[in-house]
Amino acid sequence: MNLCCCSVSSLMKPLLRTLSYFRPDAGRIWVVLALLLASVGLNVLKPWPLALLVDNVLGKKPYPAWAPEIVKNWNALTQITAIALALLVISLVQAVCSAFQTYISRPNDVCAHRHPLTFLFIATKRGQVEIVVCAD
Repeated sequence: MNLCCCSVSSLMKPLLRTLSYFRPDAGRIWVVLALLLASVGLNVLKPWPLALLVDNVLGKKPYPAWAPEIVKNWNALTQITAIALALLVISLVQAVCSAFQTYISRPNDVCAHRHPLTFLFIATKRGQVEIVVCAD
C-alpha cells in the first residue's frame, strides 16, 4: 500500500521556489554560515586551555602527546601565562567571529522602513532593543 500520494518532484517544487528568493543573498548566507561554524568551533576549544592548566600545570598529569616538547620544558609561571594568553586569543577570535556573523546576517536596511514612524510608536510597539539599533 502506497501512502504517499505526491511525487518527490511535486514536493520539492515549493522548496526550490522558496530557495530561489534567497539567491541574491547566497554569498552572504554562506559567509554567515562559515562564521557561525567558526564561532561554534572556537567555543568548543575554550575548555581545553583550562583543562591543560588544571591537569598538567597545577596537577602533575603528563602532557598529551600532541603538546609541543618545548612547552613541556617551560616553568609553571610561563606555562600559566601561555595558557591564559591562548584562552584570551580563543575568546577574542570567537567574539569577533560572532560579531561579524551578527553584523553580516543583519539586513542593510533594517531601519529604513521605520523612519516615518515616531519614536513613541517604536518605543511602545517594538521595545528597547530596536530603539538602540534604529537610533542614529
